[in-house]
Amino acid sequence: EFKRAYEIAPAFQVLYNIGETYYQLQDYAGALRTLEKYLADGGDKVPAERKAEVTKEIEKLRLRTAKVEIVIAEAGVDISIDDVAVGKTPLAEALLVSAGRRKITATQAGHPPVVKSMDLAGGDSVKVTFDLAATPAPTGAPAPEGRDYPIWPWIGTGVLAIGAGVVGGLALAASG
Repeated sequence: EFKRAYEIAPAFQVLYNIGETYYQLQDYAGALRTLEKYLADGGDKVPAERKAEVTKEIEKLRLRTAKVEIVIAEAGVDISIDDVAVGKTPLAEALLVSAGRRKITATQAGHPPVVKSMDLAGGDSVKVTFDLAATPAPTGAPAPEGRDYPIWPWIGTGVLAIGAGVVGGLALAASG
């Protein structure tokens, strides 16, 4: 709701509420970005007491975030972190992420997605290299003939459906 309010009326004061919400949701990277923007956009309009409070929170948040530099030779590769799209290569700068286990995915048409998972500590600054050229492109070969799944669940489902139909028919006939 705060984000929607900010979209409708972009007042710097709303950024404080958005940043605090991110903080409570433990999205430390989102909180850090938003609170820094709050101070930058608010400038001299931010009361000194609030500015000191937010500055302390920003210092704490820097210890709970990490920076990830994505290195990929190809341009136009979609990058996502924890299944959230963050942009296409080349990225202008390192990505700010919350500390913890992160899943980074690089996706390009004609190649299967390449996924790398890593544990990041607060304050880390790491470089992640992807080599999509080394990932084989799908050949487009048809799937092998025959079934590659068990048939027993389908038979069981069919038997249950027939049984339900018979019981339903009997119940309908008895009520009539």
